[in-house]
Amino acid sequence: FLEGGAMFSLKGPKGQGFKYKFTLSPLSLRLDDLFPAGEEVSLVWNRGAKMAATAPVHLSQQGQARWSETLVVISTLYRIGGKGPAAGAFNKKTAKVALTA
Repeated sequence: FLEGGAMFSLKGPKGQGFKYKFTLSPLSLRLDDLFPAGEEVSLVWNRGAKMAATAPVHLSQQGQARWSETLVVISTLYRIGGKGPAAGAFNKKTAKVALTA
């Protein structure tokens, strides 16, 4: 279970794109018995070639990891043009958050 908040802010238009800053903070992960206590784990957040990662932390006896860091990824979003229900919405972009041990 990953706890955290995602927030975005408009940085300003550049051509047709809008720069958004996405953040995850604070971060807490409960792994129960998936890894042994004391195991070092990190979170990695990828969006294309852009990456943000936490420093490794040791899992507690309860299988929990906590990071005081904030992960930040800045991405340019583009609006869908034309007419219809999707016009004006932003194109989809995929990001991935992974646990590394």
